[in-house]
Amino acid sequence: MYQHLLLAGLAALLPLSTIQAQAISFGPATAYSTAPSGTWSTNWAALADVNADSRPDAVVMALNYITYASQVAVLLGTATGTLQAPTYYPVGQGSKFLVVADVNADNRPDVVTADQFSAQVSVLLNGGSNTFQPAVAYPTGANTSPSELAVADMNADGQPDPVVAAVGGGIVVLRGNGKGTFQAPVSYSAGPNSNAMRLAVADFNADGRPDVATPGNANNVLVLLNTSTGALQAPVSYPAGTSAYAIAVADLNTDGRPDLLTSSSAGVGVLLGSASPAFQPPVVYPLAGVISVNDAVAADLNGDGRPDVLTANFATTATASVLPGTGTGTLQAATTFTVGPASSQPNRVAAADINGDGRPDLLTANRDNNTLSVLLSTTPLAARPTLPSAQVQLCPNPADATGTSLALTGLPAEVQQVQATLHDVTGRVVAQAELPAWQGVARAQLPTTGLAPGLYLVHLTARGRPGAATGVLPAQHLLVP
Repeated sequence: MYQHLLLAGLAALLPLSTIQAQAISFGPATAYSTAPSGTWSTNWAALADVNADSRPDAVVMALNYITYASQVAVLLGTATGTLQAPTYYPVGQGSKFLVVADVNADNRPDVVTADQFSAQVSVLLNGGSNTFQPAVAYPTGANTSPSELAVADMNADGQPDPVVAAVGGGIVVLRGNGKGTFQAPVSYSAGPNSNAMRLAVADFNADGRPDVATPGNANNVLVLLNTSTGALQAPVSYPAGTSAYAIAVADLNTDGRPDLLTSSSAGVGVLLGSASPAFQPPVVYPLAGVISVNDAVAADLNGDGRPDVLTANFATTATASVLPGTGTGTLQAATTFTVGPASSQPNRVAAADINGDGRPDLLTANRDNNTLSVLLSTTPLAARPTLPSAQVQLCPNPADATGTSLALTGLPAEVQQVQATLHDVTGRVVAQAELPAWQGVARAQLPTTGLAPGLYLVHLTARGRPGAATGVLPAQHLLVP
């Protein structure tokens, strides 16, 4: 899961200029209860195929705001795109965030939670047969309050490491031992102008190592670059234009470099990345009628090859907004969608293909009425004229135990590289890679080890000069047995 992979099926190349972006739309919201009573709030939801049936399931973080008891709710997906009743797994107190990742290399997604009032992370290993094992706690250190986390291989040893935004304790890393166990926490200061409540992990300086970004308290974001040993350097501050609540990574201008999205009372902030590493001055997009943006993520919602931005809004009504992307790093005017009654108050937002129709759907975790809202996409996918001269062959498919081979032929002469992103059935990006092209041909031997069994989708973008998108390849299926 932590290596770079490139997988594809038959496809055809087309110029971006010929793709007509379609208006993004969603059907009415369907609400799924995620907790047993009205004293619970839904704080976060992740999508993953937890039972290997090639259908996305919802994994939800629920918190009792009276007792601070916390539990993971798992809602298994059905063949029709609906979700079943939840099964609950208790974790530590005050938990508001979780991630789904394979932390013990058994090709099954596990769950890791940030337990804010217990100063720990909880790990629930996937037991198979639609169940998770009881949570095992790993302390994050004295005077820490884990608020958010990610999982990444910070020291290049092939083992996943939880990276925690620990209020009062900076950024905390727990090195993985393999088999789902972790070492004692190591803390890194995020600086005097950060309480380290949120984080995002990406390779910001293109050295092959995951770095960490966190919102600051002085209208800034702080970036902690990784070293060759996996330690984090002192934070470097970049202006954000506003005091951000949340932070996320996206490539909004399709130049292959990670950009930052911030969420705040001012709206959605965009900081485009550069090669230095550095970030360009922020551009903030206000949302009319919205008191503040609680969360923002990026996904291509209409199949035009350009990332769009989704937000969960705090307002007098329960809404999420979509700001279509231009592919150049700018965002278009927002369209707002109702996700539930006014009492819902969406706290987090996600995009995933729930019903398997190839279109990302909209999901919100609704803090104040313990529900998960699902709005199925009704967006017409962008028309994609084909270029018969371009051929992409994958053999074998299904992949075998050693991997699979990819051959691209008949590419236009101006294509210099092909960028690939591999998506699981939820639409989540699980791997990405760059493949050099020469005289219309690109080839690679591709491993599939580390991927959970199931169905995968691949998006390919052919590029000419560095950073210039010259065409896209429609997503295709690959089966990993």
